[in-house]
Amino acid sequence: VSPGFYCVIVFTLGFKTRCNPSAIVEGIKDTWIKLPRFSSKVVMDDKKNGEAVWVPVSVRVEDHVIVPDLDHSNIENPDEFIEDYTSNLANTPMDMSRPLWEFHVLNIKTSNAESLGIGKFHHSLGDGMSLMSLLYASSRKTSDPDALPTIAATRKHVDSNDKAW
Repeated sequence: VSPGFYCVIVFTLGFKTRCNPSAIVEGIKDTWIKLPRFSSKVVMDDKKNGEAVWVPVSVRVEDHVIVPDLDHSNIENPDEFIEDYTSNLANTPMDMSRPLWEFHVLNIKTSNAESLGIGKFHHSLGDGMSLMSLLYASSRKTSDPDALPTIAATRKHVDSNDKAW
């Protein structure tokens, strides 16, 4: 991590039901916070020629789980609102004085979901695949707390040469 290097991973998760922010906070306390990089901040160490080092800190998970106060009556197109929200999130620098992650909970119905979670992680925490694997491994169904969540199947796309991808 260098002060001039700003690379984040932003993802959205659609849920079949409204999100319970306090359940998300408790779940993160039981999982992510136990991982050193999720409970550390990055500091430039003068003793190591300005090299970035991870420094453990006390984390208040509630400060990283963001629930915006949305005025649903002013949101004409929820899907477009989410696109704009996500774009703004990706273009807003992270606060380097604390652990480099945040999770936004939006209880807004879109064309594909009843509510959404939007994660923002600095790339120093991991690559997209490792972070998605962590997210999946730390999630559970509300109907069966011992079961992993169901992942929606993707549709095959067929190009003009009848090749699926």
